[in-house]
Amino acid sequence: MKFELRPPRKQSSDSELLDDMKRVASLLRKSTLDQKEYQRHGNYAPGTLTDRFGDWLGALSEAGLGSARPLPATEDELITDLRRVSLELAKPSITMKEYERLGNYSKAPFARVFGTWPGALEKAGLSPSDNFHPRVSDEKLFRNLERVWIALGRQPAYLDMERPLSDHSVTTYERRFGSWRATLESFIAYVDAPVTESPEDAAVTPNIKVPRTSKPRKAERRTPRAPNDRLRFVVMRRDNFSCRSCGRSPAIEPGVVLHVDHVVPWADGGETTLQNLQTLCERCNLGKGTLGNEV
Repeated sequence: MKFELRPPRKQSSDSELLDDMKRVASLLRKSTLDQKEYQRHGNYAPGTLTDRFGDWLGALSEAGLGSARPLPATEDELITDLRRVSLELAKPSITMKEYERLGNYSKAPFARVFGTWPGALEKAGLSPSDNFHPRVSDEKLFRNLERVWIALGRQPAYLDMERPLSDHSVTTYERRFGSWRATLESFIAYVDAPVTESPEDAAVTPNIKVPRTSKPRKAERRTPRAPNDRLRFVVMRRDNFSCRSCGRSPAIEPGVVLHVDHVVPWADGGETTLQNLQTLCERCNLGKGTLGNEV
C-alpha cells in the first residue's frame, strides 16, 4: 500500500457549498435539512456552512431549502431545540460545542435571548456543563491574595499559591493578569489606590485618648466600625505584618493570627482611619480586655 497525502482542498465557493446542501436534500427527498442529517451525508462540515452564511438557517435559506430567512428564534424555540439535543445525546447537560454540532441555531440567538450559555441551560431545565466555572471577580482574587500575604507575613511566591493556603491556583491568576509578576503589580495598584478619608479623619492623633464622656453623637460618626479589606491590608503592611505590641508575626511563627485594632476605641469616638488603626496579634488584642475593639 502506498501512503500519500491528498493535495490540500482549496476553499470552496458559496455555490459549491449550497449545491452540496441541495444534493443531500435531494438524496433524502426532503425540503429542508438539519445539521445532523447534513453531517451524515454532506461533503463539508456543518460548521463550514454556518461560518459562511451566519447560521444554519441562513445556509438553508441561501440554498433555497427555505422560502425566506425566518424571524429571529424565540425563547421557546431555542429551549425546545436545546432539550432535543440533550435527549439525543442522553445527557442532562450539553456543552456549546455539542450543541453547535447537532443544534439548529447558532450561538448568536442564545447570547441575545439568554445572555450566557449557563443561563440558557438553566432556562431549559438542564444542568450546568461540567467544565463551567463561574468567573471569579478581580476583587475576590485580590482578597484571596491578601489573605495569603497576611498569613505568610511576606509577599507570596509562585509556589505558595496552593491549597489549603490559597483558594485559587497560580494558574488562575496568570490567566487573568498575564503572569504572576503582573498579578502582584495589579494587586499592589489595587491596594495603593487612595483610601477615602476626610480631612478631619486624617487629623486623628492615635496617642490621644478620647474621654468616654466626649463620645460623639451617632449622627456625627464619619467612618464605619470595620475597615474595608484594602485598609486592613495597608495597616498590616505599614506595621510589617507584625503585632505592634509583642512583635509576633506569621512569617516567624506560623499560626499567628493578626487583627486590625482601633488605637482610640471606636466606642470612644475613634475613627476607622489609617492613623487610628494598628496591627495586633489575636492574643494581645483579646488580652486588652476590650473585645469590642477587635475588627
